[in-house]
Amino acid sequence: MSDAASADAILFTECHQLDDPITMTRIRGSAEFSAYRDRCYVFDQRPRAYCSLPGLYTSAPRSSFRPEYQVPWSYHKLNDDLAATGIPADLLVSFVGTARSHPCREQLLQLRHPRALIERVDGHVPWRPDAPGFHERRVSFAESLLRSSFVLCPRGRATSSIRFYETMVAGRVPVVFSDEWVAPQGVDLSEFAIVWPERNVDGLLDYLERHEERAAEMGRRARQLFEERFAPEVMFDRIGDALELLVATRPWQSFPKFGFMPDRRVFRHAAGIARKKAQRLGR
Repeated sequence: MSDAASADAILFTECHQLDDPITMTRIRGSAEFSAYRDRCYVFDQRPRAYCSLPGLYTSAPRSSFRPEYQVPWSYHKLNDDLAATGIPADLLVSFVGTARSHPCREQLLQLRHPRALIERVDGHVPWRPDAPGFHERRVSFAESLLRSSFVLCPRGRATSSIRFYETMVAGRVPVVFSDEWVAPQGVDLSEFAIVWPERNVDGLLDYLERHEERAAEMGRRARQLFEERFAPEVMFDRIGDALELLVATRPWQSFPKFGFMPDRRVFRHAAGIARKKAQRLGR
């Protein structure tokens, strides 16, 4: 539907592309928001998201999550290109990634086990397929997932992790390290995932060994749930379903005019953006 006047809801989907993470001026200043404020919602994939407007959020921290205005959700661009093949899960666990994005990751890179693939990789940006070596790294990463019974999925700058969903695509078991993450609406993590305290890996490998016999069944459930809720061909409908439930509660009747005050991490992020702008202007 292209006519905003006749729409029940207007969804802004590219919040992570905005360069004003606090004011969100480009949304609030749009013609649609000015005319139909109480029909406007966001699909917010920002890593440092806070409750700026009612909508669907991938990484709203649990400590500041407001369920009357925010629906926890997944990323909306998930590729189905890691589906399980004939590659056997000969590894107990794997983690291939960087430690730079959150302190909890460094301890994962120190884990050692005869059937573990633990590898530090810096510089890979999953949304830049034109980067040198991207395809080769992607193929290697896919193989590491498919070979693993369990895949360590730590948080980064965001409470959520794209690796969590890639593990579901591969039909393997994600091990979540993110105390502040709020899982997508309607998802029962106990069916297909393991949640572990993000700052203490003591006993983790022993725990995974004891539960390895359940990994294949949990992995199948992970893949099934991906197909039902997050696959590209169903994502639009599932987003519509979640948004419809939110709209029915009429959140704009009580939502503050200028949203809620962001926390310190958002201000730090905004300050970083301002510095980068200043540097560009200085050149």
